[in-house]
Amino acid sequence: MSASTSAARRVHPLVRLAFLLRVASFPLVALMLASLLWERGAGAPLWVALALTGLVVPHVYYRIALGRSDPRRAEHWNLRVDSLLAGLWSGLIGFALWPTTVLMAIYNMVNLSLGGLRFGLQGAVAIATGAVTGFLLQGMRVEPHAGAITVGLSVALLIYFPSLFGLQSFAQARRLIATRRLAEQQREEIVRQQSLLEEAKDAAEQASRAKSAFLASMSHELRTPLNAVIGYSEMLEEEVTEAGQSEFVPDLRKIRAAGKHLLHLINSVLDLSKVEAGKMDVHLETAELEPLLEEVTSTVEPLVRERNNTLHVRIAPGLGSMSVDPVKLRQVLLNLLSNACKFTEHGTVTLTADRGDGWATFAVTDTGIGMTPDQQQRLFTAFSQADSEISRKYGGTGLGLALSRRFCQLMGGDVTVDSAAGEGSTFTVRLPIRQVASRPSRRTGIVPVGATTAGTMRAMRRSSGAIVRTDAPAVLVIDDDPMVQDLMEWGLERAGFRVTAAGSISDGLRLAREQTFALVTLEVEMTDGWDALQRLTHAPAFKHVPVVVVSVDADLERARALGAIDCLVKPIDRERLVTLLEQYRRRLTFPSTDVP
Repeated sequence: MSASTSAARRVHPLVRLAFLLRVASFPLVALMLASLLWERGAGAPLWVALALTGLVVPHVYYRIALGRSDPRRAEHWNLRVDSLLAGLWSGLIGFALWPTTVLMAIYNMVNLSLGGLRFGLQGAVAIATGAVTGFLLQGMRVEPHAGAITVGLSVALLIYFPSLFGLQSFAQARRLIATRRLAEQQREEIVRQQSLLEEAKDAAEQASRAKSAFLASMSHELRTPLNAVIGYSEMLEEEVTEAGQSEFVPDLRKIRAAGKHLLHLINSVLDLSKVEAGKMDVHLETAELEPLLEEVTSTVEPLVRERNNTLHVRIAPGLGSMSVDPVKLRQVLLNLLSNACKFTEHGTVTLTADRGDGWATFAVTDTGIGMTPDQQQRLFTAFSQADSEISRKYGGTGLGLALSRRFCQLMGGDVTVDSAAGEGSTFTVRLPIRQVASRPSRRTGIVPVGATTAGTMRAMRRSSGAIVRTDAPAVLVIDDDPMVQDLMEWGLERAGFRVTAAGSISDGLRLAREQTFALVTLEVEMTDGWDALQRLTHAPAFKHVPVVVVSVDADLERARALGAIDCLVKPIDRERLVTLLEQYRRRLTFPSTDVP
């Protein structure tokens, strides 16, 4: 499409119509006036003015209208000037009857048609003003008579102009009708597209629900066998160590490490899917930062030693607390520190924490391989790493940094990177310091351990000669998975607790009625599990007995709202559970009554 054609399509319809009328009629008007001036022997100035009026003025008006931000208003001013000129020519020719009638009829019709009654009155005032001015300029002579040629041209113009105006108006009306039809068709298309969008939205919602159901199912299906893999290998490692068969320990550690790695990948994929589906919640708590950082650094210490690195921790004085999701912040910092250790060898990794201006800042700096600007652009894309060579050499899935940035954005902050190839990298986390009502501290297990097959492990435990004192604190484990029951019994008895297992909600409530426990662990994904949690935490007889929710993918906020003191995600962090139990080792016991 040419530039001129494109410009023509953008011209206001009123400007286009007025230009066509002027170009088609002004030469005839000039010819009519020229015949009269010839009869009367007019001077050169009038001939020049007439030539300009007939040939130049239409184009001048058109350019003026195009150059204005409001072309419709500009064209109205052009019509007022036209009316003034028409009156002026009428006065200059002494109000010759036929030419004057033609000029006034034409411009009154145009003004009324294009501007309405108000504009028509304004045009009449302009015609009268021009007529008086022209009458005074030519000496106030009235000469109504005109020759036959002038009269003939006047009659022709009186027929020609209304016909031309009518045809142009008809064409304008047809264009308007066509535009309205097109608008109606577009409206119908919009309605149709909206209907398709609604259908697509419904399909997307169904797909999202199916995805959520699939993820929930996969969460159980993938993590459940890992309970056996991780837990079985850990139990065997401890048992063969105690039996003096240390030659099996390295292989068992490889099995457990592979299981933990697979669990980490599964957790990352599921978390990323939740974030992208808008299903990931942020649970803000008032968390003390120094203990959290100490926990993170102690967890990452083995990774630091693995590549002969040195870890420096620089915590600003008075770091204090902040409102944050401690589980997500811990995971973000672990991801960044793990990456720094992986890409640094015989170097230094530094964790810096500071606060100011309403923000908490955590920076992880390493002296490793660093990155080029191109590599940094792909850094936070899921399943993407710096390049294929780095992926082959160092491994990884490219999920850790992508998930870390999404977690920070969910908490109102972000992660940025500053790096240069061969000079190391600095990842900076900035999170807003918000204040919320203080809540009891809650921690979710980070390093999973898990469960193993029932029966076999029980026999191994019995053969190991573990002795449980009858006066040890009692723990009630309510879970329908025999492997989990056996793992809890094995791990907690070794830590000095006495364990009673129940495979159903009804059995668990019955045991709770019959015995007194220092703590209850409950798998809420069992049938009536949430109802059982509410009954255990709200019954007067058990309000002093803490309940820990244990599940593959539990709703932490819901568990807390119903009275649970903590929530552990399967595979279970045994050390975390034991630490939690130690807090209640000296808890007083209470007489039990029936659960309502």
